[in-house]
Amino acid sequence: MEQLQPITQGQDRSKQYQGNENIHLIIKGAFEYIHNDRVFSEENFLVFRNTKDNSIIFDSELLTRLDTGEFLKVYVNYQINKDWVPIDVVIDKQAGKQVAQERFKMDIKRNVLSYQFAINKDKKEFKIQVPPKFQISTINTVTSFAFISSKKYDPTGKNFYNVLVSDNILDYRTPPKMNYVLMERIGTSIQKLKIKDKTLKAMLYKVYSQDGFDNQTEPPITIWVSKYYSIPYLIEAHNDTKIQIKFLNEVDVSEIACAANEH
Repeated sequence: MEQLQPITQGQDRSKQYQGNENIHLIIKGAFEYIHNDRVFSEENFLVFRNTKDNSIIFDSELLTRLDTGEFLKVYVNYQINKDWVPIDVVIDKQAGKQVAQERFKMDIKRNVLSYQFAINKDKKEFKIQVPPKFQISTINTVTSFAFISSKKYDPTGKNFYNVLVSDNILDYRTPPKMNYVLMERIGTSIQKLKIKDKTLKAMLYKVYSQDGFDNQTEPPITIWVSKYYSIPYLIEAHNDTKIQIKFLNEVDVSEIACAANEH
């Protein structure tokens, strides 16, 4: 196996599909990560549509810190099919000179996911049997609630979703594990949300983790979800931490219309 290369910064990732007439950039955006009213991290993202098979590609880059204080760069390329099932997910991570990559590649016909974790020249790979409908959890926010669009809402307003979770950041620890989350929709109508000087329209949800719901060990998080490919506008945790949209631009052939100017 070839040596993994460090993540290259400064590249225009919006041009990575140049020359492919089927893949078009449709959204540009960014999130701010805030704790106690201080911004400690930012995530920039792009969304592409493949008109040949109606798949969607989320491309995201995040710069954050590990508990050690060291900077961690995370680049995610997350492709879902027209049924909102992830078919190819690549996560590149770097802290200092340490570089790692996770990859999840789906065989839709067999419901088998090929998993690979590579660090420097070492590689761990195996296959995982998965249900027909599931999502893959990543550190980055843009795809964190993509699973919402994968099924219709139950009349009770509560839906359970399968989410594959990996604890492997810069070294391999354990195989990814399938958990579930419970999404509870608060109301059936669009609600108004104020972020800075913008008034946005979103659906409001409470989100319970498997352990939080089964054992009541932690309160749910609150999210406001946009109409744009289930991208959240705001995520509020119970520890004075929130992730909020900085901007979300819908890209059109003729113009860029700022989605965050909805009223």
